Amino acid sequence: MARSQEHSQTSDQRYVHPHLGQEPERLSRQVMAEARKIQTAVILAPERTDYRDRWYYKDVTPFMRLSKQRFRQDGLLLPFGHPRSGFDLPSPTLFQTPMSWSLCDQADPLSGWPPEEVRQVASPASNNEYGKLFLYLRHELINYLYRFSALHVDFELHNMDTRKLPPHLEKHKYARIERAKVSNITDQAYVGTREALSLLSPLLQTPEENSHATILTLYLNAMMEIAKADESLASSGKYDVGWVSPLLAYLPRISPMALAISPQGAESYKVWDSRSILLDAEEYFQRYTAEQKFHEIPRKLHVAMKSDHTTVDKWPTRLKSCLGQEGAQDEFDFLLASKLTSIERHVEWRRLE
Repeated sequence: MARSQEHSQTSDQRYVHPHLGQEPERLSRQVMAEARKIQTAVILAPERTDYRDRWYYKDVTPFMRLSKQRFRQDGLLLPFGHPRSGFDLPSPTLFQTPMSWSLCDQADPLSGWPPEEVRQVASPASNNEYGKLFLYLRHELINYLYRFSALHVDFELHNMDTRKLPPHLEKHKYARIERAKVSNITDQAYVGTREALSLLSPLLQTPEENSHATILTLYLNAMMEIAKADESLASSGKYDVGWVSPLLAYLPRISPMALAISPQGAESYKVWDSRSILLDAEEYFQRYTAEQKFHEIPRKLHVAMKSDHTTVDKWPTRLKSCLGQEGAQDEFDFLLASKLTSIERHVEWRRLE
């Protein structure tokens, strides 16, 4: 009897909601209301109203603003008119710790996926961007499941700082690892390129074992770190004609006079938020690699940048069309409406030995 009781307690624990302390089958309306209150306190905070208005002002159409506001109110990624009644269980992924919301108030699911691909999704409601994203993700996930159903794949997850990871990994155990994605910890403000590569490159297969083995790194802030050092892009708020004029060609409703008259107006913020889209990102990246002495990495760490990428685009969010070409204006508008900057840079690394 004691053993049976112990087993029963263990089984019950499997169904306890890890963050709200309730059994999912018995979550009350009060618990759901509390979760909504925690979420709303961050993403609809009254003191952040001006910021939300600034973000919404960049949206392509008023319909997009309605979709974003609806998402903030209920937290559900669904087509605008889809019923919400069946969604009554708070996600434990988002409620990482009790009484807190783990995402920033600007977090937007549209910014996690290619804006151009989402925009091209066929939908009965052509202006329902969140509905298009829902259809896009459903298609991607179905393809993912079909693909993995024919493969044998093992995932090993470690929830810890990358710098503390190597002691927890057995030597030579990861000889068949083909790719290691390390997010943007290689940005200078975080772990940095050299330390990240020194930690992860020993896990990568040698060229003899797999010539395609790759470490994929992401640089979100590198180009702006260099650009901000330029006087024309300094954070003083002064608008230099050298970088403003090309932007205004994409923003025909904003005049230089409006920027001069109202430097703190909505138009000025829109121009300021779009300043990275037309940067000569390749030039800034070359300056960044020189400043960070990437040329020394092959000799010291025995890894090198791939000249030709085999996994992802080097510049996944950069504009593909030039002004005047078909679709160029829409591409710019949708990129500006997202949180993406167009200067996100991937680098693929390979082992030399």
